[in-house]
Amino acid sequence: PAARAPTSDGELPPPPRRTPMPISALFTARGDTKEYEGMPRYPGMVLFGHVVLKTAQVGLMVGTATGLISSAMGGYPNLGSFAARGAMVGAPLGALMIIGRAGSLDEDGVTDRGYRLNHNEGQLTVDALTVAGAVIGFLASRGGPSPMGGAALGASAGIASFPIAKKVGIKVPASKPKKLA
Repeated sequence: PAARAPTSDGELPPPPRRTPMPISALFTARGDTKEYEGMPRYPGMVLFGHVVLKTAQVGLMVGTATGLISSAMGGYPNLGSFAARGAMVGAPLGALMIIGRAGSLDEDGVTDRGYRLNHNEGQLTVDALTVAGAVIGFLASRGGPSPMGGAALGASAGIASFPIAKKVGIKVPASKPKKLA
């Protein structure tokens, strides 16, 4: 960005206003995939999905912790049910959060964030572990009372396994961002 020159009285002018992004643009604005390799086609959707997934992951972990506490106190012992409820609360809250912030987002910021999320190995790895855990949990509990609870517990286990995976070098490789032209 160009430097702002002081006015005649020595004061800096206010920074230029950024144009807020309409909520519809969050879902329809296209990233410049010709100029940057690895730019998501719809960076707003990447950001939206990221926020919803992260709040669902928080809900999973809070639900699992609540289930463990309840179980330890002699309460309802179905951890999967607690984890699933946590995710069912977290995901819609994430959607509401990003929709609520849409007026303060600008297209350049959303594009930049979507691009960086696509190239963050830590994010990609924890997300892959979450999905892998959910699939394994679902498949392992198919004959039981709650396959969705099994998926939720599996997802929680996937999230919790991230520090161990990181320590032993398991990661989802992200491509290195580079400018094409």
